[in-house]
Amino acid sequence: MNQALFLAAEKAYSKMSQNSPELRFSSFRARKRLGYEIKKVFGGGRSGGISVKTFWGVSLRAPSSEAASLYYYGALGQEERGTIAYFIRTLGPGDIFYDIGAHCGFYGLLAQQLIHGGEIHIFEASPAIFSYLEKNFPKDSKNIFLNNYAVSEKNGTTTFYDGTAVSQGGSSTLVPEVAQGIAGHIAVEVPSITLERYAERHAAPTVIKMDTEGSEEYIIRGASGMLKSYKPSIIMEVWHGSASRFSRRAVGTLLELGYAPHRILDTGYAERIDHIDFDHETSDGSNYLFRHVS
Repeated sequence: MNQALFLAAEKAYSKMSQNSPELRFSSFRARKRLGYEIKKVFGGGRSGGISVKTFWGVSLRAPSSEAASLYYYGALGQEERGTIAYFIRTLGPGDIFYDIGAHCGFYGLLAQQLIHGGEIHIFEASPAIFSYLEKNFPKDSKNIFLNNYAVSEKNGTTTFYDGTAVSQGGSSTLVPEVAQGIAGHIAVEVPSITLERYAERHAAPTVIKMDTEGSEEYIIRGASGMLKSYKPSIIMEVWHGSASRFSRRAVGTLLELGYAPHRILDTGYAERIDHIDFDHETSDGSNYLFRHVS
């Protein structure tokens, strides 16, 4: 484990917990309010966003309205604390990391600190958000593969509901029912690829992170053969409460494929659990680790 990186993350989240109750509780409304504060400071930042420093000192460009915790603490919101610690503990030099729904590339940049002989494959469907990835990863990066695709259950094109026009790029989705719940999403046709097809042309993943706003079921359906063959670890956002119907189907498919859920602790350790409590009411989802039982 990279001890210096782990301690830097702990310092950032300790400061976040002490100084910002809004970010500690990770409410969407609080993040949006802080985002508007940043927009006011930087005059909107519409053309190129703002540049922030990650907790390990690397610059990252992001939309000003969605960069609150990055601007103040160099880290994502408190709900990502365990996932970040988990990656610091477990990603190794030879891993093949797929980041699906990468947004501006925070996890890809983190993975660069940990993966040296392996590869990092980044997927982002939104053309507007993808432009930030092109700024954040130099073209001469040897082990970085940037993909402006939606990952889904079909190859070709698919309808993507893009929220960047209303400063909600992080809520963009392939699921029309999810998009209907947030005003301002624009339906666009984007290139689409299955993980099955992608892994035929590239190194197969050892680790996958999925945060695709309810679209995870489509991704898993388009990856079932590859998941059976290579059995990568999967970190996936799971929704609870009234939105859980989208996550239940994705989790159910993973269980059928032989995966078991694990709760990720803030320390970065993971503990196996018998089931996920979908009825637990929370305004945001939680990341879970799924490991193949073999």
